[in-house]
Parts: sequence; C-alpha cells; structure tokens
Amino acid sequence: MNRIKELRNELGLKQEDLAGRIGVSHSNLSKYESEAHYPPKEVWIKLSQIFGVSIDYLMGISDVRNSTETYNTTDNITEEDYLRKVGNRISMVIYSDMVPEEAAIVLKTPVKTLNKICAGKIWPPKDFVERVAQKCKVSTDYLLCINSHRRLMNNYDDRYPFTIPSNVLKRIVSMMDESEPDLAYWQNYLSVSPVELLLLRYYGFIIHLEVLKKICDRLNVSADYLLGRISEKQDRLMQITKDLDDDHLDIIIGDSQRYRLRESVAADTHEQELREAK
Repeated sequence: MNRIKELRNELGLKQEDLAGRIGVSHSNLSKYESEAHYPPKEVWIKLSQIFGVSIDYLMGISDVRNSTETYNTTDNITEEDYLRKVGNRISMVIYSDMVPEEAAIVLKTPVKTLNKICAGKIWPPKDFVERVAQKCKVSTDYLLCINSHRRLMNNYDDRYPFTIPSNVLKRIVSMMDESEPDLAYWQNYLSVSPVELLLLRYYGFIIHLEVLKKICDRLNVSADYLLGRISEKQDRLMQITKDLDDDHLDIIIGDSQRYRLRESVAADTHEQELREAK
C-alpha cells in the first residue's frame, strides 16, 4: 500500500490542497491514495519532492525514507515480501511509460503474466527483466531492488547493466544442482541469504567474489569455464597443469608447442602442394 495519504496527513494537508499542488483533480488524488488508479511518473516525482522522501518509500516498496540508502538483501526478509517489492518496482517503472496492453506487446509478455509479476506473485523471468531494462532505460539491479539507483547505459555495448547470457546462467545452475540439489546447503556454504541465493540462480547476481570462488571450488572448475569463457577440454587441461611442478609443466608446454609446430608445417606443406597441382 502506498503512503500518499499517510504523508499527506503528516503535513496536515487536505486532499484539495495536495491535489492543487501536484496539478491533479481531487477525485484523481483520492483514487491514487486508495490505489484505485496508478499515478503517472511525474506525479510520483512531484509527491516525493513535496514530502521529502524517496519514491520507493512513497510507494511502500522501502521502509527507508532517504533515497541515498540502498537495499540490503541480507536482512531477515522473506521471499514473499521481497518479491512484492520487486513487483512494485517493476510496476512503477513500466506503467510510468506505458499502459498494460501496450506494455504486454512491447515486452512480449501476456497481460496475465505481466499482472502476476507486477503484483509480486511470481519471479519475473530473466529475459523479461532485461527487456524492461532496455525499454525503460534502467539497470536490472534497480528493477530487482538490489540498488536504489537506476545507473547509466553501458557505453561499450549500448545496454543497461546488468545482464548475463542465458546459457551461462543455465550452466551455473545445472552444475550446482548436479553437485548438490539442496538449496539450504548452498545458502549455508556460500553464507548468503535465501533471497541472495535466488538472485544468483535466477539472474546471475553474485554479492562478492568469494561466493564465485566457493562455487568454483565446490564444483572443481575454473571461473573461466563456469562463465563460458573456455571449453570443458581447456578447463580440464588447466586443472591438470595447475598442480604440476615447473619441470613437468615445461615438458607438457614443450610437447604442446612442438605438436602445434608440426600441425602448422603440415598445413603449409599441404597448401603448397595444392598450389603446385593447379
């Protein structure tokens, strides 16, 4: 439930007074307070300026009045409560720019699914969050209530942070599940909250490099392989060579270099023979 009426009463304002200050009718303000209608973005901004609070606090998403503070997902917050915050945040971002029918088309999401996401009934799919980020010009951590700042576009690839390839996230989750399907184990092993573990598994958010290191140690793979930067064959080679002493490592590297040299010479010879045959 939003805090418009509560904050209006704190300032001792009548509905007519506040309605005049934000440029809406008395009846519209009444509908905003009862949540019969959803205020447009410019109204949220005006109200937050009048009350001196963050839009998140005004909407009831956060209990923090000061917008400079960020969310702390390590608090004892239930998945249900956190999901409701995410739904409210996504709803505010989407419906500030679009009506539900338009949003469903633009975001390639059925209206029923969109309503469930905005009501905090289901976790939004990763690709949906990334589409909202691009369309509404916000970062995914803002949409997921990890941060209270929207961030700017990444100038390197013209995308809003943060995204991760679906195949990489699928690899991480499947390997974790194959190693240990019990989520409580991973929560304790990684020293993360239930919500932080869900954010990792659903969207790829890792709160600290130590978490990534622990996952790699438990799965006995390199971070490069886990993140899709090298193949399984290359990862096995890395695992083998990392424990070798310098003498044995020199032998393997030397043999590998000689093998590549022979392949290169053979390829050049074959190419020369083809040219001569022509």
